Amino acid sequence: MEGNLDKIGEMLKDLARGKLDDISSFISPVVKHQYNDNKVDCYHLKVDANGRPRLTELIKYMSLKITDYAIPRSKVQAALSKLAQTGSTEEFTRLTLEARKLFTKLEQSGEGGELLLFALTESILKYPQILCKMNLKTDEQVHFHGADGVFLGVDDDGMLSVFWGESKLHADHSSALAECVESIASILKMESEIDSDIRLIDFIDLDNEQLENAIKEYFDFNSPNYDKLKSCAVCLVGFDHVSYKFDPVKKLTNEDLKAKVEHSFNTHWKKNLERKLAENNIQFCKVIFFYLPVQSVDNFRSTFRKELGLA
Repeated sequence: MEGNLDKIGEMLKDLARGKLDDISSFISPVVKHQYNDNKVDCYHLKVDANGRPRLTELIKYMSLKITDYAIPRSKVQAALSKLAQTGSTEEFTRLTLEARKLFTKLEQSGEGGELLLFALTESILKYPQILCKMNLKTDEQVHFHGADGVFLGVDDDGMLSVFWGESKLHADHSSALAECVESIASILKMESEIDSDIRLIDFIDLDNEQLENAIKEYFDFNSPNYDKLKSCAVCLVGFDHVSYKFDPVKKLTNEDLKAKVEHSFNTHWKKNLERKLAENNIQFCKVIFFYLPVQSVDNFRSTFRKELGLA
């Protein structure tokens, strides 16, 4: 398998969990934009037949992903084996409880956004998470410093692309975007303080030793395969938007939401994004953005914490 990127790419794609249909009940695409190698997929949160944003449903969907997100694949596979042998889901229950305990109770936690980024990247882009940083935490009540996720895929240009994840949820679009771009710029430019993120590759867990060893070759600067490794990023930018504001005269519809969000993207957000990428000298790196304006990021956080029993 070593050096066979086509085979590695197919195996990685097969490891990605979820599909677009799973999440399309809660979010809807608005606009796609490309700037050099950077891509933006902008979504809005859907509303139901009564004009109510489907935030609670999205959070419930996300909560079902906590074990996949936080627990290494080898442990999940061991639980599957035990289920096959005994017919008992005891081990799965234990893993779910373990995953829940890894989330912090801090009110301003960004872990809900990190979990959503994981769900979007695996289900839409088909780039699997290759290690569980949550499982490496030494204290459940603190955040894990560094990238918010590590994903991997073989790109169209025949390179093995590692996607460093970054999620920012702020009330204001500009501050969310600025912090997000600045964070990923330090990683993409390989600044010294992110050495710890590179070393995390030692903890890769795909429950396939042959695949893991083949992938690690590309992260070894002494290997000829190192030339075929490309550092990229995948980001979630979430922020408050007035499009969800209650109107006592007219019921909120998905058509109205799409039009309002599209207008904001084309007149403001797109220019901000391109400027920030250029200011940080990563306008020619590959960065994939998920934009998700919501009614309130504070409400997103509190709803997530309540769903997981953290509040």
